[in-house]
Amino acid sequence: MHESEVLVVGESYWRRIPGNLPAFFYCPYPLDLNGKLHWLAHSRNEDQSQVPPDTIVIFDEEKEVYSVISPPPLEKLYGLGGHLMDFNGKLGLWVADKNNTIVVWIMENVWINRPSSRHWR
Repeated sequence: MHESEVLVVGESYWRRIPGNLPAFFYCPYPLDLNGKLHWLAHSRNEDQSQVPPDTIVIFDEEKEVYSVISPPPLEKLYGLGGHLMDFNGKLGLWVADKNNTIVVWIMENVWINRPSSRHWR
């Protein structure tokens, strides 16, 4: 488990946030969407190589609490891994599969696979 701190606006000190974060390898680029930071979080397998996303960690900037949600079913997708995005104010995730097809998922209470996936080369 990891502890978290926030920098107090207008001050020069960090304040600890109650609660702990699960031990994951985090994507270094969070998505700030609707007052919440979102990260793809990966576990590590025994040989320390990266595995597909296990969860999405969400930090509510106002309440200063963490929550987690499961990503869409990515087990059949390969290549570039997942990337979070803002899709018209909704949480989105895109991945490239082994055929270089971009697959887009949008969170609408549940993950919805967008039929407008595109092939690229």
